[in-house]
Amino acid sequence: ITTQKDLPFKLIEIRDYLIYGIAALIILALVIWFIASMLYRYMRRRETEVRVIPKLPAHIVANKALVELHNRKLWQNGKFKQYYTSLTSIIRVYISDRWGVSALELTTDEIIEALKPIDIPLESRMSLVALLRTADMVKFAKAEPEPDENEESYIRAYYFVENTKLVDQAQNEGKQDITIDTKIGE
Repeated sequence: ITTQKDLPFKLIEIRDYLIYGIAALIILALVIWFIASMLYRYMRRRETEVRVIPKLPAHIVANKALVELHNRKLWQNGKFKQYYTSLTSIIRVYISDRWGVSALELTTDEIIEALKPIDIPLESRMSLVALLRTADMVKFAKAEPEPDENEESYIRAYYFVENTKLVDQAQNEGKQDITIDTKIGE
């Protein structure tokens, strides 16, 4: 048995492996570049598509919710508790959005106390108290209010929102208040 001879290494022996290896690396680099460019384009397109939708004013959101609640006719179908729960939830969300009071986690008395330092017209304040007290009686004491009381609670909620909404002063500049007298004068 003879020992292995040291033969010189020749490049021609691995030439085919080198060609296939380099071709595979080029193809792999092209695939990576293609995927990266597609992801970059997708992300840029998505950034332009995502637009910040301005938040609607609290009174508009509350008015839409009140109209939806009114159209559902819950109290007409005997669902007093669900009606008053929805009605007070709308008002509580409005109070939270309008004045920053966390009304969703507060009781009726706590809401009334939290709104004391805020400048709210007396009529609106009394309307809110009456609405919340009636709702508490229906939700917790299982009282069944008269149809007039249900409609009156809805009207109280609507006018509370309308009388306390945040009015933009820039929109009202140069406009006079329209009253019965101004309509007759025209």
